[in-house]
Amino acid sequence: MPHFLANGVTEIKDASDAAKCNSDLLHQYHFEMIARDGIFFLPGKLGAISYAHNKSDIQDLIEASSRFAALLK
Repeated sequence: MPHFLANGVTEIKDASDAAKCNSDLLHQYHFEMIARDGIFFLPGKLGAISYAHNKSDIQDLIEASSRFAALLK
């Protein structure tokens, strides 16, 4: 699960750092994944990839995340 740095955090080292990340941007990311790409994450900062996901699922997530990152530039 990506975390969007904020509040002086420069890297994620622990749960405390993750909790300080930009939750508004995380929600925007989740909305983009659902609305544009049909990729659903439960609300919050947790996400998982499991053996139920295939290579195509992973590639779709990478491509969707790359598109979102391009919107931030």
